Amino acid sequence: MTTIKGASTHVFSRQRPSASGKHPIQVQPPRDTKFRPLPNPTGQPPFRLDIKSILAADEYAAIVTNKKLTFHLNGDMGGILYAVPQELVAKGMEADCDPKVAAAENPAFLYVTGDCVYFNGQISEYYKQFYQPYEFYPGPIFAVPGNHDGENLDNDPTSSTLDGFVRNFCAPQPVKMAESGDSHRTAMVQPNVYWTLLTPLVNIVGLYSNVPAGGEIEEPQKSWLVNELKNLPPDVPLLIALHHPVYSADDHHSGSIKMKAVIEDAVNAANRRPTMVLAGHVHNYQRLTHQAKDGSLTPHLVTGAGGYHNLHNIMKVNGQTMIAPVVFQDHGGDPVTLEKYSADHHGFLRVEITPELITGRYYQSIEICSVLSHRTSFERRAGASCHADIWSQQTFKTIRVETRRNPIASGPYCRHRKSRPCPPQCFLPNSAPWSSVAPDTSGPARQIPSLVVQIAFKFAP
Repeated sequence: MTTIKGASTHVFSRQRPSASGKHPIQVQPPRDTKFRPLPNPTGQPPFRLDIKSILAADEYAAIVTNKKLTFHLNGDMGGILYAVPQELVAKGMEADCDPKVAAAENPAFLYVTGDCVYFNGQISEYYKQFYQPYEFYPGPIFAVPGNHDGENLDNDPTSSTLDGFVRNFCAPQPVKMAESGDSHRTAMVQPNVYWTLLTPLVNIVGLYSNVPAGGEIEEPQKSWLVNELKNLPPDVPLLIALHHPVYSADDHHSGSIKMKAVIEDAVNAANRRPTMVLAGHVHNYQRLTHQAKDGSLTPHLVTGAGGYHNLHNIMKVNGQTMIAPVVFQDHGGDPVTLEKYSADHHGFLRVEITPELITGRYYQSIEICSVLSHRTSFERRAGASCHADIWSQQTFKTIRVETRRNPIASGPYCRHRKSRPCPPQCFLPNSAPWSSVAPDTSGPARQIPSLVVQIAFKFAP
């Protein structure tokens, strides 16, 4: 990524990733902010928190008995300048928690991939950007910090990096903080700003990628990541969560070469790859698949449309909107496929985990008219035959695709069918009209007031 300069030392802007004409999936951005030293841990190494100590006993027992864990995933939530998107997403997640269904079917928690409070993680902003919007969210909220959580104001001698985050997410005890106001939510007790959430069905290793553009992770966090990859049970799926994404096809930030290097170095040292990589920072939703040189594939999710008002567009090619799937090459030459994305609405991801499958459904909020709703199901499990040359004993298999325009949206249905590329005004996949596609045989998605289901995927851990 480069900057636009003038005479002498004048700098006017930074250049969008697509401006070079190469449409990169990763960049090495100029360092525009400095690395912040990490605060002291509030817990003991190896900085793990067992969800059993957080959930009510009957809820935890239901997860164990039913062998199913459901949770929400979100990022970049703070509605500092315009709170409506954050409030819509918060209400959507609340509506997704149905007290009438079995505990294992309800989301057990919300996991946030950073930027909880804009713009500088101030304690004074926690009420209106965190406690008030999620006053009625009925579960615990966990998080890793983002750059805005850690970028304290240099001219404020009363603040240091991550003050607000540590107070409200890494408290020694679950006490009610003054900044929570009239909310009843107590502070979370994560043991560090980088830490691991232990559950019966998945372990989530959370990293703090700090403040600089593209992220920066130093020791001892690097060695800690290697040890977690080595020492966490190999028969339980392992997800890595961090703020700065390794890959992104957006036209604002792009992915991070440095974060890929951190994760790949740890993978090589520990001889273990994560099941998935979760990130935020980019204000949209993307699902990408990275193919390593040994043929293994790792899904990467970008979930940064949780409420901050400014969404980030996906790169265009010759003025045309990309139609997924799109294959890129990363900085090291590895293929990376943009499988699906949603860049025009805020939303959240619902993740369901069983011993056989990890299932995800992305929900987008309806904020303005003319809504497009795509629904696809995707499955990865052992023994499937298609693409066996890539997946060996595990593969992706498309089980159903349904594409339609919301019936209340204005304008005609898309009937361009096999024209390539799609007309500029349409970003539907190349498909027949929605009415000619059979319904999804895997069962209907839960209907949530004010939200429509956008993207669904399944794959085996």
